[in-house]
Amino acid sequence: MLHERMRKEQQKYRKWLLSQNKEEILKLAPQYYVQEQAVKEIGNSAPHGRMGERYLYTEQITVLLRSRTPLADICREYFSDIDLYSRYEFAESIHAAIDNCANDLLREEFLERRDKGVYTREPNNTYITDNELEDLLD
Repeated sequence: MLHERMRKEQQKYRKWLLSQNKEEILKLAPQYYVQEQAVKEIGNSAPHGRMGERYLYTEQITVLLRSRTPLADICREYFSDIDLYSRYEFAESIHAAIDNCANDLLREEFLERRDKGVYTREPNNTYITDNELEDLLD
């Protein structure tokens, strides 16, 4: 499901990119390549999140699915810290960007829920309020 969404997002980007002038296409070629590799990396994953010898947790896949533009988010993460990612082999750097992007999105969601006073209850991850949390802690 995530692979299909990212593949469609990449097709839309490719169509837009090909409508640009040659200079813009050349300028955006690295972004296009990173996005292609991210789609490929996700496409190589098994249903439970296994990507080659690397894994994405279900929560990471789910949060990427909640994003309107998971591929753009991953690419933005990759280019936001290119110095960090250039220390890895290329395939590893793409996976690290996917992993970090998903974790950042999870962190943002957690902080939003925390600020609203909404927490999760295990094992079914239903949300609880501050009052219910206080009752649990008593």
